[in-house]
Amino acid sequence: MLYRTYVIPPNQYITFQPLDWPQFSLQEALTRGTLWPNLYSPYSPNRSVQEGEA
Repeated sequence: MLYRTYVIPPNQYITFQPLDWPQFSLQEALTRGTLWPNLYSPYSPNRSVQEGEA
């Protein structure tokens, strides 16, 4: 493995919901799981797990 990545939950560094941040449309927010693009973190599983290998 060349590198590791970690996703830190947003509640660790954002204590309130910002009023002036850009927002996804309602449909896109439901698809992505968050209202704010700044908090969106796409999930990309390991290739071996995705193919069913352990």
